[in-house]
Amino acid sequence: FSQSYVQIMPVFTDLLGTDETGYGYLLSAGGLGSVMGTLLIGMVQESRRLGSDNDRGGRAARHCTRKATRYRADEPEKCELTRKSILDMIDWDCELKCKFEEQNFGCGLAISSAIDWFFNFEEEGIILEDDCLPNSTFFRFCEEMLSLYRTNKRVRMITGTNFRVSDVATNTYSFSSCFSIWGWATWRHEWNLYDKTMKSWKQTREDGSFQDLFSDRRIYRYWRSILDKVYDGEIDTWDYQWVYTCLITKGLSVVPSMNLISNLGFREDATHTRSKKSPRAALKTTELVFPLLHPCEVKEDKAMDEFIYKEIYKVFKKYSYRKQFKRHLKILRCNVAAILKSIANKVRS
Repeated sequence: FSQSYVQIMPVFTDLLGTDETGYGYLLSAGGLGSVMGTLLIGMVQESRRLGSDNDRGGRAARHCTRKATRYRADEPEKCELTRKSILDMIDWDCELKCKFEEQNFGCGLAISSAIDWFFNFEEEGIILEDDCLPNSTFFRFCEEMLSLYRTNKRVRMITGTNFRVSDVATNTYSFSSCFSIWGWATWRHEWNLYDKTMKSWKQTREDGSFQDLFSDRRIYRYWRSILDKVYDGEIDTWDYQWVYTCLITKGLSVVPSMNLISNLGFREDATHTRSKKSPRAALKTTELVFPLLHPCEVKEDKAMDEFIYKEIYKVFKKYSYRKQFKRHLKILRCNVAAILKSIANKVRS
């Protein structure tokens, strides 16, 4: 983005009430690009919807969405209205810290630096990605998991997203080597492992230690392709670097047995999630039942991860020899046609 845009990023509260220990909440506030007034009103209403769905124990624990507000510099009044609308939603007694950027730093630096800033104040915290609507049990689930696995050496994060809800789950949660960040929580000491520049990527790729993490070569190729692009600067993001951190340290994510997060941001004007037909779009959420039923060991749920790689990431696509043959034949024809045209031009001259 050019410097003719500004960005609001982020807002968080570290206390929910005066009678309980609070957790940090990192809330990303954002917009729809260079918008007109009607879209701005829509954005504010969307945030208020998120707030009303998160009323906890009579307190309006309102949380707003969207990661970056991108308005043209000649629309400062709209930026100011957005900020005021967000701050007006936080109407309970709490300590509020705000960080407003006057320049758009792009997806990668803006969010990673905001999380850095967040953990300057908090030992552990809950982070909501833009456009993501949590249900009321998401926060309590994160709080209990943050407390329970605070010193566990394998657990890197807690997510609220479950792409594969099972009717036969015996425990309230399981563990995964897939890391969804639509609504999640982690600790400062885990985030300190994060390196946006992925300094170790070349070494772990070339010495085979990254490949050794995967029993299926297709999954390795999937991540290698993505991480190569991130490392080379072709993808401006922050979350793939976090996934790399979790993978290379053999970490796991806590995953609830029910889906607690719905991403409402699948639309044409979105930054990444543009297809409304995606199996990840606007997933139904279900309340968890407390007290939680705990698994007896910290162990990867391989069936769930296989489902995610197959149905969500589409890693195991069937290889079509016929389609590949047609593609190569088309390329060959184009090359032959170009050669013949070159020969004809030389003959004429």
